[in-house]
Amino acid sequence: LTWKKVAEATGYEIYKMNSDGEFEKIETIDDKTVVSYTDNAVDAGSTYKYDVRSYTDTKTGVVYCEANAKGLSIVHTQITTSNKADGVQVKWTKVPKATKYKVYRKAVANEDEYTLLATVDAVKLSYKDKKVKNGVKYYYYVKPDTSGTTNVGIHIYLKKQEIDTVTSPKAKQLKVSWNKNAKATGYRIRYSTSESFSSYKNIKVTSKDTLTRTIKSLKANKKYYVKVQSYKTSSGKTYYSAWSDVLTKKTKK
Repeated sequence: LTWKKVAEATGYEIYKMNSDGEFEKIETIDDKTVVSYTDNAVDAGSTYKYDVRSYTDTKTGVVYCEANAKGLSIVHTQITTSNKADGVQVKWTKVPKATKYKVYRKAVANEDEYTLLATVDAVKLSYKDKKVKNGVKYYYYVKPDTSGTTNVGIHIYLKKQEIDTVTSPKAKQLKVSWNKNAKATGYRIRYSTSESFSSYKNIKVTSKDTLTRTIKSLKANKKYYVKVQSYKTSSGKTYYSAWSDVLTKKTKK
């Protein structure tokens, strides 16, 4: 929430409508220079109403301004991010009555200012950020033209992984080779006998410097579909690149 500074004020009180339809005080700010407040006790897709009123300490007591009886409606929406072959896909949940959304981004955690990337019509609930660099951590949020905003979506972009070769050096074996991503933590190999990967197995490679892996105990004389993606782990979360193109190979008898 943000509001205009009241020159004569000592501070501000924040009110939020409770389940009984009544405004309940949730915070007192005893600094007139502070003109914003963040409410973290919210759920995605829910609508909330708030009031802010200033107060002034005088010799005879505290004087309050008149609070707005209707309050301000704010919808907190949810943002999600994912890596695509050509950028970071940003998606968010719909805000009732919104006609446009503004997508913001910054690339460094301690930067003060977000940059406006795009203004998107309400018929779309997504935006692809193509101006991203491999291995960089980005911070996104989306603001509708009505009220409220999304949570901040933190995302590390990894470029689409490239697969080099898939060979069958021995019976019932496949050897997979791929290109290095110096910004990755490691790689994930996915292989299947189904072109659609309706069923599959994954192999995790935990070093960015390991660029080959031999898969054993497969079916002999069987066609396999193989693809690779890189991943990076940061602050307990794992980010995956887009999958490489699919290569096929039949195992030796």
